Amino acid sequence: MRDLLDLPKVAWIDAIALLGTMLLTFEVVVDGPAQTRLPLALLFVTFVPGWSLLAPSGPKDLLARTALSIGLSLSICGLLATILVWARIWHPQVLFGAIAAVSIVLLAIGIVRQVLPPPVKGPA
Repeated sequence: MRDLLDLPKVAWIDAIALLGTMLLTFEVVVDGPAQTRLPLALLFVTFVPGWSLLAPSGPKDLLARTALSIGLSLSICGLLATILVWARIWHPQVLFGAIAAVSIVLLAIGIVRQVLPPPVKGPA
């Protein structure tokens, strides 16, 4: 395993996004106060789904990855919300739970891929 201080910035942002998603999930489950839930929800909807999709194998350039993640996040959340409204099964907490679950898994995969050393290719 690598030393934690040697990890790239992207791995740290992955970890912060993962912790923020888990905190927001906890806030939603326990019906926490709106003063903490609203800022976390806005950051989540704007950033986390796209960042998590790019976590396993996205661009390593921080600026490009940030710009792509914002566009992807807003597109994903808007598209899924529209589909659920048209299908007449709209429920915001269910949509959040589904997006959060997928995001947590993808962020964890991205963190593991950055923390573990790459596999050594042996003789064929």
